[in-house]
Amino acid sequence: MNDMILMKKEEKIGMMIKMEEIMKQIKFIIIIFVIIISIIPIEVYGVKFHTGYSPLEYKPEKRQEELLRSRAYRRPRYDPRDEGMITSIKDQGETEACWAFSTIAMAEANLLKQSLVDKNVDLSEHHLSYFMYHSSNDPLNNTLGDQTVLKNHLNYLNAGGNYYFSFQFLSGFSGLVNEETVSSIPYTYKEAQTIDNSLQFNHNSYTLKNTYYSIYDIETIKDFIERYGAVGMSYQYVNDTQTMNFEHNAIYNPDGDVDMANHSVTIVGWDDDYDKNNFTISPQHNGAWLIKNSWGEIGSESGYFWMSYEEPSITDVVAAEFEKAKYDYNYHYDGNLSPTYISIEDELTYANVYQVKGNDLGYDELLKAVQIAVQSTDTAYSIQIYRNIKYGEDPTSGTLVNQQPIKGKTTYSGLYTIELEEPITLAQGDYYSIVVTLKKPHHAVKMFVEKYQDSYWVELKSGMKENQSFYYDDGKWNDLSYENITARIKGLTVNAKTKSAFQISLPDTQSMTIGQMQKMNIDIPSQITHSKLTWQSSQPDVVSVDDNGYIKAVSLGEAVITVTTEYGSTASCLVKVSDNKSTNHSNDSTKYVIKQKTKNNVQRTTQNIVETFDTYEIERYIFLMCIGLGGFFLYIDKQKYLYKK
Repeated sequence: MNDMILMKKEEKIGMMIKMEEIMKQIKFIIIIFVIIISIIPIEVYGVKFHTGYSPLEYKPEKRQEELLRSRAYRRPRYDPRDEGMITSIKDQGETEACWAFSTIAMAEANLLKQSLVDKNVDLSEHHLSYFMYHSSNDPLNNTLGDQTVLKNHLNYLNAGGNYYFSFQFLSGFSGLVNEETVSSIPYTYKEAQTIDNSLQFNHNSYTLKNTYYSIYDIETIKDFIERYGAVGMSYQYVNDTQTMNFEHNAIYNPDGDVDMANHSVTIVGWDDDYDKNNFTISPQHNGAWLIKNSWGEIGSESGYFWMSYEEPSITDVVAAEFEKAKYDYNYHYDGNLSPTYISIEDELTYANVYQVKGNDLGYDELLKAVQIAVQSTDTAYSIQIYRNIKYGEDPTSGTLVNQQPIKGKTTYSGLYTIELEEPITLAQGDYYSIVVTLKKPHHAVKMFVEKYQDSYWVELKSGMKENQSFYYDDGKWNDLSYENITARIKGLTVNAKTKSAFQISLPDTQSMTIGQMQKMNIDIPSQITHSKLTWQSSQPDVVSVDDNGYIKAVSLGEAVITVTTEYGSTASCLVKVSDNKSTNHSNDSTKYVIKQKTKNNVQRTTQNIVETFDTYEIERYIFLMCIGLGGFFLYIDKQKYLYKK
């Protein structure tokens, strides 16, 4: 009896495991189906049109605080075409780049709203779509190893995309550029091109300032349009006469599903009184969004269409602010596009540490703004800046610059650029930190982070390193690289006209005898320990100096030895050469110590290499052992099968 009960339990467990596997397979098939749907061309008016929205599992939070503007004070209808506040309709052709066209449409509308451009502005969708999938290391060399790699023979024109990817990419100041810089997108994905890497950075006309991700809410979208000019969103497009009324260019699909969304477009206006009878299937109420599409000037609305407020498949609602390019350098480590965030209850403190290295001439930089990426809504932030950070130590090991923290509060999930009231001077070679504290009492605080991720269509690589990104927990700072993540904190700087040279020093004078050779004793701060030093002698025929700071007394006389850091700091020493033999022994002793230290350093380096090599060998043997064990278990299963037969 007990055996029978045990057998039934085992059968149930087996069935549960099988069901879990079946559900995983079904979920995978659904995701693949959505991607396939998103890249299948759709036929409208006898012409095939393309979509291209690739969904993510990321969903923004709902705000707890209500909008300040009530519905009663909002106009019932807004159409930017009536006021000349919209740019021209574009055509994505036979590409899956709807997401890029919608992103650029939002940018153009926002810049036009701010009177920074006129309605003839034409920004490059091609630049955005190409470099998002072919990103190179940033100009400050801080994102080395961060890559977005397309898989399964996809290229940048047929891979699809989404708003989170595009805005995270633009936050690194790769764009926006005008069409004159990078020409229009090819008409078909079969004509994918290669664009010169030199055009990725340093050609920006405009840059991203803020983004706001929201759930679908009618009043929120209206507020976004009034504030920022346009709103991006995605929905499920199905080409049939039941969902699309071609006479009125009106879309409503009562069976629409957010999980089946396949096309990204731009909401630019609304009409609360739009007749519900203009839709093939009437929704319950009047009211519709004015949509700017990217299929050229088709239909009775010349490229626009109307969508019911009640469309159930609307998802990925986002608004954005842009500004004229005004920063010289963007300090950041988060060069990949992963939509990952970490969550901690009530309060979270984290930081990034950067070395100042933008200005090749050694001039200072001014920290003008900080950018943070926060997933939780209505979150209070406090920001402090430290200079003279000791490399390898915690982010608060230096000097606190702003005694009064920079404080504020986010609204929606998104990216926030926080401008400093007073810029902070940063010397070349110095290490500075940006320390951010987020608070949301009795709720989870969530910050976006960079993390390696891999999927069936794209791989997001991360080149994170130690001593870059930290979080504070249980009374101590912890390196986030050990968690395989990097905080999305950026420092935005401009060039200054001053030079805050580091105080490096050499002895005032030094005595040597002919033939003596020794290394100069230089006092140099830790911030530039690894910097390149340039050595020079005023009289090389008296005292020569090599690239490593070793000086040699050649003949009687005096010479000034000068050392210069790559950031412009200098120090000098007067060296006097005599034929006095009395100092030989002390000099020989110094010489021996230098050689001994060099030898020890080489031994330590070699030991590290050996340890790395041994670790690699162990991993290789473990890998081979796993293969062997896997083969052995397959053989056992086969034998069991044959035995049963």
